[in-house]
Amino acid sequence: PTFGFPGADNLLAGSNTSAIPVVPVGRLAATDPEEVRIYLDKVKAFEMAPTQLGQTIAEKAWMKRIMHLGGGGSAAEQGIIRNHLKNMEEEIESNRFGGEVTSFYKESSDPIETSQSQALKDLINDGISILTFFGHSSANTFDFNFDDPTTYENAGRYPMVFSLGCFSGQCHSGTPGIGERFVLVDERGAAAYFASTGYGFVSALDRFADKFYTLLGGDLYGQGIGDIMKASMLQLDNSTVIGERELAQQGTLQGDPALRLNVHPAPDYLIDGATVDFTPNLLNLQLDSFSLAFDLVNIGLHLPDTTFILQIDQEFPDGERVTVVEASVPTPAFREKMEFRIPLFGEESVGLNTFYIKADALNDIEELPSGAEQNNELINALSGEAGVQIYIVSNDLVPVYPPEFSIVSETPVVLKASTADAFAAQQTYVWEIDTTAFFNSPLLRRT
Repeated sequence: PTFGFPGADNLLAGSNTSAIPVVPVGRLAATDPEEVRIYLDKVKAFEMAPTQLGQTIAEKAWMKRIMHLGGGGSAAEQGIIRNHLKNMEEEIESNRFGGEVTSFYKESSDPIETSQSQALKDLINDGISILTFFGHSSANTFDFNFDDPTTYENAGRYPMVFSLGCFSGQCHSGTPGIGERFVLVDERGAAAYFASTGYGFVSALDRFADKFYTLLGGDLYGQGIGDIMKASMLQLDNSTVIGERELAQQGTLQGDPALRLNVHPAPDYLIDGATVDFTPNLLNLQLDSFSLAFDLVNIGLHLPDTTFILQIDQEFPDGERVTVVEASVPTPAFREKMEFRIPLFGEESVGLNTFYIKADALNDIEELPSGAEQNNELINALSGEAGVQIYIVSNDLVPVYPPEFSIVSETPVVLKASTADAFAAQQTYVWEIDTTAFFNSPLLRRT
C-alpha cells in the first residue's frame, strides 16, 4: 500500500520534516509474478544495451533521441507548454547527454489530438531514450493520442516516460492506469514511468522537469534516475507554492530507480556515410571548386566547448594523396551538418577520385568503449573500404587522330578529337591547327 490519498510513495521513505525520500523510491504495480518477470527481463535488456550493441549509428543513435509531446487546452496554454518544452530541449541538446529532440505539438482545442499518431509510433519503434508529455491527462489517457503501448514494436529500446500532467501517475487502485500499460507490457513499452498521482500545475511540473534534464546531462550524469529525481525534487520540498509541495509528495516513479538512462563512458565520433553529398553532383574542370557536405555524429558522451581537427584528403586517379581540409571544428553533441568548399585541381584530378574524411584526426580526444577510436573515418557502406569516390571529368577536347608525332601520307588529312567526358552535353568547340606550338604562324587555320 501507498501513503495517504492520493497515493504518495515518496512519503514512505521521507522524514518527519521532508517529503523527499531518504533513498530513491520506485514502484512496480504488478499484480502477479508474471508481470514481475516481464519487467525484470526488460530491465536486463535495458542495462545490457549500452555495452552489447555495436558502435555504429544504426545501433546506438536511438539512445540520443528524445520525444516531446506538447498538449494543452487553449492556444495560450499550448504556447506556454511549448515554450517550457523548448527550454528543456535546448538544455538536453547542449549538455553532456547531447540529445536530439523531436517535438510534436497540439495545434487544436480538440480534447485529444490524433493526426500525428503514426509518426509518433514510428519514432518510438525506432527507439528513443526519453518520452516527455506535457499537457492535460487523466489516469488512463493524455490529451495527445499516440496509440496504446501494447501496439509498439520497440523491444530492447525502452524509454523513460515523463507524464507532466494530472493524475496520470495513479497506480494504487484495482484498475491499471496508463503507467502500468507502459511498464508492465512484455517486450515493448517503457523501462520506467514518472507522473503525479494528483493534480499537476504547469509551473511546478516545469521546474521539476527542467531540473531533471539539467542534472541528467550535468552534475548527475551517469547516476540512477531515482537519484536524479530526488535531487530535482529538493527545490520543491519546502516551497511556499502548494502545487510544488504536492508534486514533491505525489510524484511517483513506476520502475527501478537504479536505472541509468543510456550512459556513455566517453564520446564516439563517426562520419555518417549516408549523408555525404557533392554539389554539384557532376564535377568537371570548368569549376573552380565544389561543396562537400556530410553529417558529423557523436553516439557517445558530449563534451561541450571542445574542438577537434577534422581532416579531408583527396586521392587522385594516379594514387597521389593531398590534404584539402584541416579544420578545427566544435565537437558535436549528437549530429551536426558539416560543409566545406573544396578546390578543383587540374588535369591530374580527371578520373576516379577518392575523398577520405576523418573526425578527430589527431586523436586529441579519448573515445570509448573499445573500438571507438577506430571508427572515426568515413567507410563506404557498400565496399567496406575507407573513403567516398566520385568521378571528375573534363570538357576539353583531346586530339585522337592523327597520333602525336605521326606522319600522314594520305590526303585529305582528317583531324579527329574526342571529349574527355563521354557523356558531355552537345557544345560548340573552336578548332585550331598550326605548324608551331605558339599558334602564330601564317599557316594557322581556325574553324
